[in-house]
Amino acid sequence: MAGMTTASSSTLDPSISVNEAAVLLARYNRLMAASMPFVVIPDGTDAWELAHRKPFLMQVIATVAFFHDLPKQQVMVKDLMRQISEKMILRNDKSLELLQGILILIAW
Repeated sequence: MAGMTTASSSTLDPSISVNEAAVLLARYNRLMAASMPFVVIPDGTDAWELAHRKPFLMQVIATVAFFHDLPKQQVMVKDLMRQISEKMILRNDKSLELLQGILILIAW
């Protein structure tokens, strides 16, 4: 995967590169994770792996850590709200990943 520069649209916002996702995950771990102990990201987990295992959770983490560009962050938050509505109301999805993402959004 070393040659890939953007994440798949099914796993992460397509405008966020894999390198940027790694920076956002590191920022979350460094600055935010301590105040959100209900979602534990194991040490050594890379953004690409998390985006493939738990794409919604990675998208939430990228969104809350994207505070360097507030207009884009607002667009990302609206997209997350749409996804949550779609998953919970239209598809009746229930998963730990969805709960973790919602918990991070509430705590943020």
